[in-house]
Amino acid sequence: VQTCALPILRIDDGVMTIQSGVTSVNPSVSPNLRNIARRRMADFIEDTLAIRLKSFGKRLNTRVRRILITAEVNAFMGGLVNGNRVDGYLLDPKSGNTVETLALGMFRLILKVRSLSSLDSIVLETTVGESVDVAEAA
Repeated sequence: VQTCALPILRIDDGVMTIQSGVTSVNPSVSPNLRNIARRRMADFIEDTLAIRLKSFGKRLNTRVRRILITAEVNAFMGGLVNGNRVDGYLLDPKSGNTVETLALGMFRLILKVRSLSSLDSIVLETTVGESVDVAEAA
């Protein structure tokens, strides 16, 4: 597989940016590169959540508001899981925050997303013969 970079258009808060993306990678040749699908999914999640959470910005940092922000992220991510766009996610609204950081007006959510891989290779392993054991596999 050869590495192929294509320019992509990214819109961030109304500002257009052109960046290159890698469409295919041979991981043994270029281990630091990743397929563009991962970057596109990250951009989609980050851009969408930025829009959805914008209404919470510059408001009082109350416990209820932090719960609503967390619920908004959970609702969006749950839709991606149910729509078969991602395999799963973990949202941590607690460990990134301290009393001091909350007092400074910062609320940190830690979001980890497991994306779906592409079927880059399909392997069919066959064994054919008169003495092949065909007992059901576990």
